[in-house]
Amino acid sequence: MARSLNYRTICNIYTESQIQTKVDFYLGQLDNATTRMYRKDTSQGMQQVESEEIRNIESILAPWMKALECKKGLGGVNIVSQNFGGHC
Repeated sequence: MARSLNYRTICNIYTESQIQTKVDFYLGQLDNATTRMYRKDTSQGMQQVESEEIRNIESILAPWMKALECKKGLGGVNIVSQNFGGHC
């Protein structure tokens, strides 16, 4: 089972600018991944090009987008409750 990136860790470690750069990069990769594989014949020979699968890019992009949302304060409120008195 593949481990995924934790958006909270990304949010805590990277600056908003760094996160935005990653989001922009992976959004560009997602746009470029519309063709899975194609062959191109040129006068210099034949090339075979295979783009990254869209699902793989989406799985990488999702935590970066969530981290950007967190960094901008758009993710809502996280309420943590602690029972300091020892009673239920």
